[in-house]
Amino acid sequence: MRFHDFGGPEVLRLDELPEPARGPGEVLIAVEAAGLNPADSKRRAARYGTPPALPAGIGREIAGRVLAADSGGPFAVGDRVVGTGEGILAERVALPAASVAPVPAELDARIAACLPVAAQTAAAEIAAYAPGPGDTVLVSAAAGGVGLVAVQLAVAAGARVLGTASEANHALLRGLGALPIVYGPGLVERVRAAAPEGVSLVLDHHGAETLDAARELGVPPERVNTTAAKGEGRGVGEVGRVGMDRAHIAALADAILGGRLTIPIAAEFPIEEVVAAYRLLDGGHVVGKVVLTL
Repeated sequence: MRFHDFGGPEVLRLDELPEPARGPGEVLIAVEAAGLNPADSKRRAARYGTPPALPAGIGREIAGRVLAADSGGPFAVGDRVVGTGEGILAERVALPAASVAPVPAELDARIAACLPVAAQTAAAEIAAYAPGPGDTVLVSAAAGGVGLVAVQLAVAAGARVLGTASEANHALLRGLGALPIVYGPGLVERVRAAAPEGVSLVLDHHGAETLDAARELGVPPERVNTTAAKGEGRGVGEVGRVGMDRAHIAALADAILGGRLTIPIAAEFPIEEVVAAYRLLDGGHVVGKVVLTL
């Protein structure tokens, strides 16, 4: 799946290419499912980092099975794996072994495909700030792909969690053990009413509104993390995933299989309907993840 011009989902098209050649240290993967992320759309619209040379691929997290790998390496033919990279939405991809992690055979490929980016980002920020009993954590965009995992991990760690979301998603957040808060004007007052003891950690996945609220609430910058406003010079943390962390992937998969973590699938599309899938994602207010299957 590639785009030959920058723009909306309509610029995407399915191209027939030779099977990727696997180099030394790489793993050839037959892709079964792929998770979609807002950063994909920003890159496709030339609004994310340095615009890529065209034509360019799209997608950055996949799940599948190993077709070929170095003899004696960490992977063998038939292993179930997840991988991350840039522009990797295709039937087959060759990735450096360091960008690949094993997953249990019994883990649904559609769920596994959601782990390398959004879920791993949440795991990284929770590991970095280690919320626990006695903490009150404000999670913004709490019904999004990163926010939903961050909420559950913080709750599991014993923290009290407030999550900003539209009212349509409040029941979901309550079911996960969080106290939902409507975002928008008056956010600071609503947070103060819900948490008179104060907020000790802010995990932002929304942007300026949350960071402004954190400052007004008196949360120290070293206890504020953003994945939505990186590079804006606000003096807060910008912890997120960096490549592939196999320990995070293993812990996330174990929590899912053990019933301690859920990753809602908002919608599932075959790869031939990728334009419709990204239109849904780009429309916003998606609860959980949009997934493509191959």
